[in-house]
Amino acid sequence: MDKLLQINFFIILLLLSISGCMSDKSPIDPRLDGSIDTIVIKPGPEGKDAIVSSYYPEHNFGNGLSLNAMISNIDRIPYVERAYIDFDISSIPTGASILNAELILYADTVLMTGGYAGHSTSSSGSFETNDWVVETITTPWEENSITWFNIPSTDISSKIACAPATSFSQKYTINVTDHIAQQFRYKGSSYGFLIKLKDENGSRKISFCSSDYAYPKLRPELMVVYQ
Repeated sequence: MDKLLQINFFIILLLLSISGCMSDKSPIDPRLDGSIDTIVIKPGPEGKDAIVSSYYPEHNFGNGLSLNAMISNIDRIPYVERAYIDFDISSIPTGASILNAELILYADTVLMTGGYAGHSTSSSGSFETNDWVVETITTPWEENSITWFNIPSTDISSKIACAPATSFSQKYTINVTDHIAQQFRYKGSSYGFLIKLKDENGSRKISFCSSDYAYPKLRPELMVVYQ
């Protein structure tokens, strides 16, 4: 009798397993079937970005409306500005593979920073070429406390060279696939991007809208394609 009960119990377990009623396996991840998804991360004022200025080294500009990489002067005293930005990529499903990632930045053509709006261009005759670079940030930082005096470290070897602006209103799309893939795969390995001029001498500027900008369409965005 005991043996018969054991056999019946085994048969019941087998049937339940086949039907899926006892499976502890989570639903099939849609990426495992080859599907590809795209997410656009475009935060508002809750976003994380800021500039730092060598002219105001103790001041925090976490609520600024523009993200500048520039060299200018005040009363003939030269100063440098750099921009820092990070995106929350936690909405990308665990286990996904990053296929492509693009950082999209829109020119700030409204605010007068450095005496003029938008990017400087060498074609105007008043400025030098404004080649600029993007570097991966490797140490933590906070939007509401970053200053020139406590800027985070960056990985110089990760540098992405960006061509100079050909117009004051130029939009940029930068491929940051490797950077985002690393940030996603190795939590705590990187903390966004530094935007700075390649040559911080002379007079030149790159100026983008921040996540605090009044017009949502012009705020920075990160587009990620994953599988």
